[in-house]
Amino acid sequence: DRSKLTAEKDFRVFAPKTWRLYDLGAKHALLKAGLGWGGMPVDVVREDLDRGLLVPLEIADMTTAAMITMSVVYRADSLPGPAGRGFIEELIKASSVSNAA
Repeated sequence: DRSKLTAEKDFRVFAPKTWRLYDLGAKHALLKAGLGWGGMPVDVVREDLDRGLLVPLEIADMTTAAMITMSVVYRADSLPGPAGRGFIEELIKASSVSNAA
């Protein structure tokens, strides 16, 4: 995130020395080259995990997934299209799963 909202803030960082990257593609390439470790969306690295090019790490002190409050706002006279409705459905599903846990 290049915004000032997260300047000098680390989220789920467990190392005293870090590199800051703003591009997941660059981060992915560095991880595959063996230059450190870091979090990546599973969908992005699934093939590398399946092929053994990357391995998942289990970190004992890592807390469970971060919770982010999300809302959907749209004009009452202009309902969301198919993608927006799908997003809303996914939020509702995720909300019901997290509330059940």
